[in-house]
Amino acid sequence: MRLLESFVANAPSSSALKIADHFDNPLSDNEVRVFDEILLRMSRIETLSVRAKLARSLSHLSRGPSQTVKELSYDLHSEVASPLLSGSVLALDEDLIAIAHVRSQEHLDAIAKRPHVSIPVTDVVVWRGTWPILRTLSANRTARLSHGGLLRLVAISQGDGHITVALTKRQDVPPETRKVLLTQFRQMVETRQPPFCGENSGLSLESSRMPAILAPQVSAGDALSDRRLRAAVARVRSLEAQRPLAPVDIADALTRENLAEALAVIAYLAETEIDVLARSVTGTGPTRHHALLIMKAADLPWTLVERVLLDVVRVVTPGADPAPSQISAQRQTYAKLLRRTAQRALKAIHLRSRIRVIEGGMTGGL
Repeated sequence: MRLLESFVANAPSSSALKIADHFDNPLSDNEVRVFDEILLRMSRIETLSVRAKLARSLSHLSRGPSQTVKELSYDLHSEVASPLLSGSVLALDEDLIAIAHVRSQEHLDAIAKRPHVSIPVTDVVVWRGTWPILRTLSANRTARLSHGGLLRLVAISQGDGHITVALTKRQDVPPETRKVLLTQFRQMVETRQPPFCGENSGLSLESSRMPAILAPQVSAGDALSDRRLRAAVARVRSLEAQRPLAPVDIADALTRENLAEALAVIAYLAETEIDVLARSVTGTGPTRHHALLIMKAADLPWTLVERVLLDVVRVVTPGADPAPSQISAQRQTYAKLLRRTAQRALKAIHLRSRIRVIEGGMTGGL
């Protein structure tokens, strides 16, 4: 280890690029691991321009320095991360999801261009991306979209002609939806609407009306029934026995349109009861902002919280359109919350609930 550190410390500038060239040759598994470790350490002391060149040189590899690729993909500078995010097969979905959650729009743009990008990844891009990113993703016909992701893109296409046209060319868009999109585009042309560019359309990306033509028919009684919630808890316990649970499991459940399972994962991460969370998100719980407290205690990013809240509205009040002001107020409340504060508040609420039960029992006995 000391020999390796000495080699890295004394290596001349730009040696990382020379090390990277070795991966173009056949290497044994052990050689790959050694060169990867050397390259990883050297990349950390290189200049921005060298790291960007290094990322470009590694982006075409199908086998090689996976650790180095992972670290460079997380780089704060998009000129370093983008070549790997858009093309490297060594970039794993779990990292792409995390990067899409926390990095810049430039990083999202690179991911949106990626061939055959998977549904869990595009779900994050659809909900975090700005208009240019959403145009790129819509035009990427190899990108897989969930029902919810496609639903959102169709909704916001009302404010952007580029997205409208791109969606009509996708194979995963149902024929009846394609007809609606073509009619929508013709109306844009005929009325010379400015919505050819969503930035000027006045349509908010935070809360868009979801077209009924794509809306799944799921009743609140079925989606969040006791039976569904119990089954969801059982599945989550089974998953937790195999591996640690994470926010990506919530996104995966929502992609599969299993709201009960998403709530079960949230309840597990927040260390609370799923019944309490279900009553809170549906508005039947006694405490205002209780659901936000639970999701902050679970340390969820706002983009995921918003998806959960919108899905709840969809199944509880089909056809309802949450007011932008309501979503904005919830976002502001959530942003001000600290995780530790949310955890303390939940403990206090649970304690008060237990006291009420005890007092009620005592009163009844008297």
